[in-house]
Amino acid sequence: MKSQSDRRDFQVGYFAVNKKGEVGTYSIRKGFSYTIYQNGENKRVDPGFYLEGK
Repeated sequence: MKSQSDRRDFQVGYFAVNKKGEVGTYSIRKGFSYTIYQNGENKRVDPGFYLEGK
């Protein structure tokens, strides 16, 4: 990060799973998503994010 002077395009997505299979997600910017297969169907999830805009 220190060597990258323009950080507008920098993205990090966090994904955590516990032993029960429960998930938690968050990202720095909007645009991170994931798909989960549960109860016989795929579902796209857009988690929360920290920064607005680019």
